[in-house]
Amino acid sequence: MGRHEQVLLIYTGVLQDVEKAMSYCKRVYDKNDASSKDVFTMLIKMLMNPSSNPIPGVTFEGSEQRRTQPDLSSVMKLLREYAPFLEPTKVLYCLPEDLEVKEIKEFLQTSIQNHLSERRRLLIERGLVNAEYLRVRDISLLCMLYCLFNL
Repeated sequence: MGRHEQVLLIYTGVLQDVEKAMSYCKRVYDKNDASSKDVFTMLIKMLMNPSSNPIPGVTFEGSEQRRTQPDLSSVMKLLREYAPFLEPTKVLYCLPEDLEVKEIKEFLQTSIQNHLSERRRLLIERGLVNAEYLRVRDISLLCMLYCLFNL
């Protein structure tokens, strides 16, 4: 079990403080870091599949009051507030099958917009890199021609 998962287990299972778990996710999230890019998805999985005893072998006071049902309201809040940080395909696998599309419409729209925006950014970047390549190639050819005719 990774560190993020342990921290989220403590926040959601022991402390039962989903807000702090969400704040933790926002603080450590990095889309370029393999160990933290799925931290929000981990939290959604934990909220959808709570265990009666979050850390095996350890008992806590008030453990009989622990949440054993999925916390769909917190998951929906995550989807609304942190959609740009979530990988839609991974999130959809965590959600219950009986969830209606209209309940996650805003999340899906935001995810699609983010995906299209990122795609456009990458296309622009690719075009700029290609233009720079062509410019450098042309300069290189001119230098070669200059050297050939001035020898």
